[in-house]
Amino acid sequence: MAVNLIDLFSSSVGRDLAAKAASALGESPEATTKAVQAGFPALLGGLLNKSRSSGGANDVFRMLTGSGVDASLLDNLGAAFGGGSQTDSLIEQGTELLGGMFGEKSGGLGDALSKVAGIGGPNAMKLIAMMSPAVLAFLKRYIVQNKLDAAGVGRLLDGQKDFLRTGLDSRLTDAVGFGDVTSFLDKAGDATEAAARGVARGADRAAAGAASTARAAQQKSSGIGKWLGLAAAIFLGVFLYRTLTKSDVEDAVDSTVRAAESAAGKLADIELPGGASISALAGGPVASMVEHMKSGTGAKRFTLDGIDFTDSKIDLSEATTKSLDSIAAVLKAFPDAVITIEGSETRAKAIESAIEERGIPADRVRTQGAGATGPIAIVVDAR
Repeated sequence: MAVNLIDLFSSSVGRDLAAKAASALGESPEATTKAVQAGFPALLGGLLNKSRSSGGANDVFRMLTGSGVDASLLDNLGAAFGGGSQTDSLIEQGTELLGGMFGEKSGGLGDALSKVAGIGGPNAMKLIAMMSPAVLAFLKRYIVQNKLDAAGVGRLLDGQKDFLRTGLDSRLTDAVGFGDVTSFLDKAGDATEAAARGVARGADRAAAGAASTARAAQQKSSGIGKWLGLAAAIFLGVFLYRTLTKSDVEDAVDSTVRAAESAAGKLADIELPGGASISALAGGPVASMVEHMKSGTGAKRFTLDGIDFTDSKIDLSEATTKSLDSIAAVLKAFPDAVITIEGSETRAKAIESAIEERGIPADRVRTQGAGATGPIAIVVDAR
């Protein structure tokens, strides 16, 4: 039976979050609670939509479990929502997250949420931005506690469709271009079924191929070898055909079909000064850093993802190496730029060392501690 994340969030985080947000924004507790109750399903719908396009559940899994999402935020909501620079930083991070989920239409959420809950438009936008890191922190904690992998996260989000039918407000889905709730959720279901049918057809072809192999083996072999080859081929065909259950199809969709979709347009070739180029996530932090450096408009903060850690040591996976290589390439292309890495002191220092090892002078890379488990961010001074 699917877990109802809407109810779980409301009972474990939502009430406390709404109370603190009401105080921070100067809105009534009733209206703020209503806004939180409408905002969480909208954010969940955004993640569901993200899991059904481009890199699929693998991208969502990496985002939720990466260093950019700080699960300990849930233990200190009072400070995060208490005003000042910490709240400003939270809103900035949330605004970036909303852009990643809803693109250029994320700004429409504030007006729509204002109409749904009856709070001021600017405060509604601040609230949904403040909520976003907390919602992702809640999901990260759930994923870690339940030991979910990327396929498990895909199934978790798929399982929310029935709850979203009653929890999502069409004014919010319309605002971000998803259309009405029913159409949006049916479209998400169609994507799953289409991918599943494709994998099932592959299983049929595999079984048919195995049967053909069996016939060839029977014709070309003699004696016991003939029967051993025939039995092996038949076993392979039956295994492939019988064992690709619905669960296996869903796993295959997560690990194969969506990976192929990712190659269809998620990455962009970004031209750098001097003729170099890098491949990076379109609209992601590295691409945004390049645009900011080209503008030469002072300092700006970017939440960093794509760098994995084991304890406080960098996990040199392919994705991590690519992210570090891209950052170093960007800094080489903009020799006057200086960066400050914010986050856990040990993790920030690890990234600093990795960037310097890639040929960036030490006086261009600084660090600033930001708590034991805070998200990693880079402040770029374009100069």
